[in-house]
Amino acid sequence: TQAVKAAQVALFELNQLRGAPLASPLTITKTDLKFETAPPVEKLVKQARTNNFAVRTRQIELAQQGLRVDLSKNERWPTVTAGPFYSQEKADETERVVGIGVSIPLPLWNRNQGNIATANARQQQAETSVHVAQRDVERELRERVAGYEALLEQMSFWRTDAVTQLREACELGDRHYRLGSLPVTTYVELQDKYLEALEAILDTQWEALESRQQIQLLTGQTVSLATSNAKGETK
Repeated sequence: TQAVKAAQVALFELNQLRGAPLASPLTITKTDLKFETAPPVEKLVKQARTNNFAVRTRQIELAQQGLRVDLSKNERWPTVTAGPFYSQEKADETERVVGIGVSIPLPLWNRNQGNIATANARQQQAETSVHVAQRDVERELRERVAGYEALLEQMSFWRTDAVTQLREACELGDRHYRLGSLPVTTYVELQDKYLEALEAILDTQWEALESRQQIQLLTGQTVSLATSNAKGETK
């Protein structure tokens, strides 16, 4: 019953993520995952430094701060404006004045040093943010790659037919139990061992898939680390 409930919850979540009606049926085919070794970590780090979303965001902020510094430096010089003017006064006689006016802000010695210093400080903060983001991404990426390689090493010791043999042993034990030739304690222990082994295998594969997804997110690239041979067609 708990498994059925969990399957329904997963179905609703998947349909929500793919924009389908929540009650739409979904069949996932059985796959045989084959995990591949990760690319060289230095190559992944290089990709992450240029394609990672967080790093690119910090780089854009740094470029914006650089523009603000240039604008602040451009404002060091006073803005001189010139334009024509016309005035007219009437007393005993009409007096008209036509000319060109020039306006210069005061004081002339204000070279916008305060704003320039503030913009430079913010640019330095943006540079530090880029550096910190790159270091954090590199650290997390190296951790993910190391964890993925450890999982691959663990899976290399598995026997390819271990699950099949355990399943066949459980089926044989089930038949003998129903015939009365197998004690219930042995039968339950046999079933437990099979479920424990199957759960351990699936958990390890799940962790490897999660590590692959995180590596892709960190590098901003599609990293081919696992292939699947699907049996049947996904509907």
